[in-house]
Amino acid sequence: MPMDIQQDKAYINGTWTTATDGRRFSVNDPYTDERIGRCRT
Repeated sequence: MPMDIQQDKAYINGTWTTATDGRRFSVNDPYTDERIGRCRT
């Protein structure tokens, strides 16, 4: 069952950064390729 990951920021180059466009990408189980969540970009 997919779930949304609640973190709004990504840790990039030593800084917590917020996505500027609000888009999301899927996170898939590498074994089954089933979508297990979505993250903001």
